[in-house]
Amino acid sequence: MAEGSKFTDRAAELAGQAAAAAGPLAARAKELAEQGAAAAAPLVEQARVRAVQGVDVVAGSLDKATGGKYSEQIHSVAIKVEGVLETKPKVPPTDPTLKAKTADLPHETG
Repeated sequence: MAEGSKFTDRAAELAGQAAAAAGPLAARAKELAEQGAAAAAPLVEQARVRAVQGVDVVAGSLDKATGGKYSEQIHSVAIKVEGVLETKPKVPPTDPTLKAKTADLPHETG
């Protein structure tokens, strides 16, 4: 049984060393993730604005192409799409020690 104890002790020792080595790497990864998110934010906002403008152009073109026959439906869909585009996305936590029990995906409620 002493052999099993030695194995467990050695495994615990190696796990401790791995955890100690991972600490600074996790901190650096968090820092880089935050820098990346900060750098991407203006680009995301610019893309959102352009997408909303594109929806307006497409809706106008469709309305013109259909001679206004489906104007109300086109306008309704355009408003819904723009609403989705104008909603700020949820920013996932960058701390790797925070773990969700379920996927953080949009879910429709009943």
